[in-house]
Amino acid sequence: MSVLFRGRLFCSSVLIVLFGFRRCLGLCQEVWGGTREEATVRVHDFFASPFFAAIRPIDGSVEAVRRLRRRFRLVIVSSRVYALRSATEEWLSAHFGSCFDAVYLGNHYGREGSGAPKSKPELCRAAGAEWLIDDGLHYCEQVAADGVRAILFDWNGMYSWNHSASAERLSALRIVRAKDWPQIVDILEREAEAPMQS
Repeated sequence: MSVLFRGRLFCSSVLIVLFGFRRCLGLCQEVWGGTREEATVRVHDFFASPFFAAIRPIDGSVEAVRRLRRRFRLVIVSSRVYALRSATEEWLSAHFGSCFDAVYLGNHYGREGSGAPKSKPELCRAAGAEWLIDDGLHYCEQVAADGVRAILFDWNGMYSWNHSASAERLSALRIVRAKDWPQIVDILEREAEAPMQS
């Protein structure tokens, strides 16, 4: 579904939620044509539209985050652009209250002059993260190589972009695949109760 707002055609918020910025950017470029820079402008225009603020949390995420918050320190580590800090923090506050202690943004697809991007491993180090929950296989692989455990989120098995790694490869990297938020809670609670390995 696409939306026309102020004379601009936007990819649906569903695309952003289901495919993330990088994948949505590629889809939008395919649909609209033009350069990557032109597609970036359109996606940034979507971020400034009322449709972006209307994105709803994934089913089960609010309850899961509240449960995890009772036991863990939670932070957001995102590739989002710096220009979305305020909108991101407002959205998180509206849906998750004060469950998150901090927000770390990587500015991976920021416009020229908006600041240097930071990798997910850099962000995880800055946050002191022990685990990353992400739908991007490449991000999970990057942080795993840097010593951070990862949960590869594959909502109801529908995130085909992260299906390229075999179960053996994920296991070797200590990456765990989860298909919903209750499964994420189970993984993290089980890991927290496991005896420390020497």
